Amino acid sequence: MDDWKSRELKEIAVLHGGNGFPEREQGSKSGPLPFYKVSDMNSHGNEKYLTSANNYVDFDAVERHRWRILPTGTVVFAKVGAALLHNRRRILTVPSLVDNNMMGAIPGSMVSSLWLYMWLQTIDFANLVQVGALPFVNQEQLGQLTLNLPGPAEQKRIAEILDSLDQTIQATEQLITKHRKIRQGLAHDLLKGPPSGNRAMDDWKWEPLGCLAVIKMGQSPPGSAVSELRDGQPFLQGNAEFGTQSPHPRYQCNQAPKQARTGDLLISVRAPVGAINIADQRYGIGRGLAAIRFKNIHSQFGNHVIKTKARLLDRVAQGTTFTAIGRPDLASLPVPVPPLKKQKLIAEILDSADLAIQENEAELAKLQKLRSGLASDLLSGRVRTVAA
Repeated sequence: MDDWKSRELKEIAVLHGGNGFPEREQGSKSGPLPFYKVSDMNSHGNEKYLTSANNYVDFDAVERHRWRILPTGTVVFAKVGAALLHNRRRILTVPSLVDNNMMGAIPGSMVSSLWLYMWLQTIDFANLVQVGALPFVNQEQLGQLTLNLPGPAEQKRIAEILDSLDQTIQATEQLITKHRKIRQGLAHDLLKGPPSGNRAMDDWKWEPLGCLAVIKMGQSPPGSAVSELRDGQPFLQGNAEFGTQSPHPRYQCNQAPKQARTGDLLISVRAPVGAINIADQRYGIGRGLAAIRFKNIHSQFGNHVIKTKARLLDRVAQGTTFTAIGRPDLASLPVPVPPLKKQKLIAEILDSADLAIQENEAELAKLQKLRSGLASDLLSGRVRTVAA
């Protein structure tokens, strides 16, 4: 007998908005009750279950303000502001309070907390946003969302399958973080050069970037005449969406734009300064981007050096309306130059570290795609689990 039933969310869970949280009550790092704000969902360790808060309160404050305490197992989420569009859901591990930018769904007797969490993850709040000065979701509208609800045994099996995948995804994310830290440490140690007193002995030199590479600064496309860039090459804009192609398949202007060749290092020189990529083909480059082609040192070694100096470039950048770095500052950037044999060895080591990160990122993407597809199929009832 099929035990799946069509339900509205309000039939299986009670929705409650959060509490006003006066600033004078905030700041305590200990207490019997955590008081969660939207930002707490971003804290390390709070990726699925909320286990720590930046604010705690006591029962006297709860009684004084008549705050509502949400029980363990409540699924909470942002209900107002841009944060709701991130579609983050979290589960309370102890009785807690949430502020009035959040909402909680308290599971009833028909649904498990974990299954409710999994199902709410499939709901894109962008499709429910109400028009206003700030985006927000309406509690009544949420309550009217319909779902197919299985019986307890099926809920348990679905939750176990997806939870197992979640754990694998989290472990992969942690591995990527570990590899990034290793790579950062390797880059710091390998590219800093020997102590200043020993540089001459080790044959290291320090040269300005302008003496080691051809630097091309991008330009704004003239908007007048109609002459197509050869072979319809894509044009990269130097804006916050660094690396995205122009929506126009062909670049139209009355003169050829500055171009980056395959293998050139592309770097954002306007806010956000320091974003880096490698050109995988020829591109026209817009104002806000620079193309760097190394000529007197091993190119991959040079790429690794500039990647490690991205933060320095951001500090050098100047501006009031927006920050930017000019060609003189870019050209004067000091670059360590060890002997060629050592350049190649360092590049190989860092390439290997980058490859480990890329392989794990590819595996993470596969797991996330698998998880998304399984969640859609299992939580809708299109695919049923095998009975234990």
